[in-house]
Amino acid sequence: YTTFKYSNLHASDTEVTIDVTNTGKFAGADIPQLYLGFPPASGEPPKLLKGFHKTAVLTPGAKASVTFSLSERDLSIWDTTKHGWVKQSGTFQVFVGASSEDTRATGSFEV
Repeated sequence: YTTFKYSNLHASDTEVTIDVTNTGKFAGADIPQLYLGFPPASGEPPKLLKGFHKTAVLTPGAKASVTFSLSERDLSIWDTTKHGWVKQSGTFQVFVGASSEDTRATGSFEV
């Protein structure tokens, strides 16, 4: 098996990009996962899975850029009073990693 490093995280309300580099001794693919932390006033859990992407097989030292697209719905919560999705505003936290417990890059953006 091999290891991967995440770097150059860029986040906005429409997309998140990150570079994934194979830092190990063997070729392999990685599956980075994108989690969002909604503004505290939303009452949402600390991390919500919003996407994942499998890279191509990377040789040792090779790098791939991964892009996660975000929709308005990705930034919304269900409003039981309005019976519909409501886009949240404020600071969103961004976490990218191998799992929710293994986040390797963080950032934020404003809506």
